[in-house]
Order: sequence, then C-alpha cells, then structure tokens
Amino acid sequence: MKKIVLILLLTSSLCYSQRTRKTYYGSVGLGISFINTTEINSVINFYNQTKTNLIKPMNTIGPLLGFNFLFGANFVKEDYYWNAEMGFYFNYIGKKSSETLDGGVKKTTDILAKYPFFSLAGHYFIKASRTFDVGGGIGFAMGTLSVQYRSYPSAISPPAYISVNNANLFSDVGITPDLVFNFNLSKTFTISARPFYYLMLTKQNATALNALLNGSSSPGNLNNIRYSGPGINLNFLFKLNARR
Repeated sequence: MKKIVLILLLTSSLCYSQRTRKTYYGSVGLGISFINTTEINSVINFYNQTKTNLIKPMNTIGPLLGFNFLFGANFVKEDYYWNAEMGFYFNYIGKKSSETLDGGVKKTTDILAKYPFFSLAGHYFIKASRTFDVGGGIGFAMGTLSVQYRSYPSAISPPAYISVNNANLFSDVGITPDLVFNFNLSKTFTISARPFYYLMLTKQNATALNALLNGSSSPGNLNNIRYSGPGINLNFLFKLNARR
C-alpha cells in the first residue's frame, strides 16, 4: 500500500511539473506618469501671480518621466500563465526655477520633484498567439512624490535642497491596476507595453511648500491630496531560463 501511495505521489508531481512550467525574467523599462499635481501647481501659479519682484516665473509641474527595474516569475500553462513580480520605479520631474529681484540682488528659487516607489504585483495572461500575450493585474505600491526646495542669491553656487514634505520611499501606499501587452520577439526577449493607474490610498498636503513660496497667503485647500493618476511603461523583458 505504501508503495502504491508513493507511486501516485511521484506520478502526480511529475504530471504537475509537466503541466506547469516556471520561468524567470528580468526587465528594464521607461515610463511616463500623469499623476495629480493640481494642488502643487496651484501653489506655483499663486506664487507667479502675487510675487511683485518676479523676473522669471516658475513653470508648473507636468508629467513625470522615469525608469524601472523588474524581476519576476511566470507560471506557464498551455494556453495561459500567471506571474508574480516585484519592481522599483523612479520618476523624475526635473528642476523648476524662478528668479526674483530683492533689494537689487537677484535670487533663484528651485523646486525639484521625484516620485520613487516599490511594487509587488501579480498578473494573469492569455496566450493570444505565439508572439503576443495579453493580460492584466494589480500591484501594491509603496512610495511618494518627494518635493525639495532651495532659494539662494543667483551669484553664488546653489546650496543643497531641503525636503519639503519629509517624504521617503515608504511614506505612502497605493495600488496599481494595469494592463499588459507582451510582444514576444523571441523565446528569450519580449517588449511589454503596460498602461496603468496609480491610486494613492494615503493623503499628503502642500502647506509646507506654500509656506516657503507664499508665506501665510494660500490659494485654497492644500490638505488631503492624493497623488493619483494614469501612466504607461514600456519594458524590455529578458527571460532567464526559457527553453530555446
């Protein structure tokens, strides 16, 4: 009886390994995010409109460009597969600057915005053809929009930035539902288009930035901000143990 049970277990294990194949992959990608920066831009616009000694106005914050690194595992069946994936995303807005003339001295004010986050995600895919897979999934993200500030006489070397919102990689949490369109150019290389939506579950505010730029004046309610919004990533996947 023990021999029969052992044979059944070995047979079941062998059949499962034949039905489900595991592959690993690494990926690098580029992306663009259109997250909500309405409140921050209202602070900048209020600054531009009310600063009487302004020489050069400050540009508002637009889309964030960035890159990402992903690593994951595919669990492959005959007509479909699913994956588990982790990744690091870094989005960058660049420097926004203004110039003022205070008592005959030209001064520069800079704002720098960065948007890093770490994600754990899972997806389900259908093999539409030998060269194309389509799927969707959801991720759990930890990160935040980090805003930094500095103001200095234009004639001297710029000082270091100071953090406005004391943000770090784990300041906020959110979810990232996405669609994935995989174009399999070979058994080891895939181009992946990934439209997504980042939904921040926690809240931030822009009151500290407003105090630095506008003092006690305010353009409106700057509390309870969620930096949510859509975006898209274009990734290049390299399968590490695919069958050639």
